[in-house]
Amino acid sequence: MKKRSIFLVMAAVVALVFSSCTKISQGTFGVKTHEYGSKKGEVEILGPGLYANHWFGKYHIYKYPANVQQHSWVRTEDEKYIYDNRLQFQAEGQTLTAAIGIEYEFSADEAERRAMYVYFKRTPQEIEEDFMRKDLVSALNKVSQNLTVEEVYSSKKDSVRLAVQEIMKAKYATHGIIINEVTYMSPVEPPKIVKDAIDAKIAATQEAQKRENEIAAERAEAQKKVEKARGEAESMRIAAEGRAKAMDIEGAALRRNPQIIDLKRVENQGVAAKSAEHWSSPVLSAQQTQMLLGLGGGK
Repeated sequence: MKKRSIFLVMAAVVALVFSSCTKISQGTFGVKTHEYGSKKGEVEILGPGLYANHWFGKYHIYKYPANVQQHSWVRTEDEKYIYDNRLQFQAEGQTLTAAIGIEYEFSADEAERRAMYVYFKRTPQEIEEDFMRKDLVSALNKVSQNLTVEEVYSSKKDSVRLAVQEIMKAKYATHGIIINEVTYMSPVEPPKIVKDAIDAKIAATQEAQKRENEIAAERAEAQKKVEKARGEAESMRIAAEGRAKAMDIEGAALRRNPQIIDLKRVENQGVAAKSAEHWSSPVLSAQQTQMLLGLGGGK
């Protein structure tokens, strides 16, 4: 009975110890802060493992992710409500709205992790909302202050993003947080009146470009027809020159060789004779015969 009681007490103690422990899992790290006593104010960095909690709050252990984190400020909507958490900033006195995402990670260096906690003294979620959000808005305002709304909204929006990203990287690197990327989660949205004006300008520009392309196509087609006619005229000129040259060559040959004329005459008579074979032989009356014969008699 006594042994059983001792066993139950020991089991209760073990259960109490483990129930008051903090587990640091793989992929996380712990920050142990001493609240009072000889180590008051000291900060320790803990790796994965099981750590006992002090019963009277002598120290506290906070957990932080050791892997890459992503967070975004966007507009969400469902059947019940709309939650708009996008960031707002200024350009030319106008308010623009942007859905922004950020990818970051806590430094793997223990000294930098310690410095991170000393500076922020916040959970990861609180760092995102209390610090990163404010710093992103500040960076967006700083980068956009010398730009037009249209530039921020369209032509230079990626330049704005990259500049904001560099500002965030530089600032958070000094506090133990590595900013990997800042990105747009949707297009930057200007005020409706500005957006309508910009869209109208873009539409007019596109229509003008379309008409310019049509005129260029018409000119190209006309030029094509001119080139075709010019080619045909050139072909006719070359053919005429060829025929004239051939006639000149033939005339020169005839002048040098008169017998060719006799040869051509014989050839022509042969052709005529072949053609005459198909003619019908005329039947002449006696009077017609005498008349033909009389033509040669000179009477």
